[in-house]
Amino acid sequence: MPLLALAFAAALQAEPACPAKPAEPPVIFGGWTARAPLKTGTGTSDTPKVETGNGFDATLSRTVTFELKPEKAADAGTYGGMVEIQIDRSGVLAVGLGSGAWVDLLQGGAAVKPDAFGHGPACTGIAKQLRFAVGQGQYILQISNSKTPTIALVLGEE
Repeated sequence: MPLLALAFAAALQAEPACPAKPAEPPVIFGGWTARAPLKTGTGTSDTPKVETGNGFDATLSRTVTFELKPEKAADAGTYGGMVEIQIDRSGVLAVGLGSGAWVDLLQGGAAVKPDAFGHGPACTGIAKQLRFAVGQGQYILQISNSKTPTIALVLGEE
């Protein structure tokens, strides 16, 4: 057992620590460093329209009437919200979050599955990222199951 503890301690030390100043995010997440306050929608009538290329400190709510039930059921006491995004050309929509939450992207009331998702770029403060293949049109981004009432959000296109 002591050897296992030593091996674990060595593995922890082998991971590089992040610098005091966060690393620059990838170009697609350029809006991360200049986030603006945003109150997310709690239903279809109050969902704000946002543009890609921007970052937000998004205020979430405990009670949200989602356009489509999130794929993952929310835990009790968590927060959520919605934003509307206009995509002007086909490509990739990249979504970055500063902490854990569930994300669903909808178009025309149907879910759009992510092509990729995982941890955010190291040492940037982006904890989670998702990428969706998108065409031109309007989309609803649903955030649910956040443990905090505010979440950092960045939207990029390529």
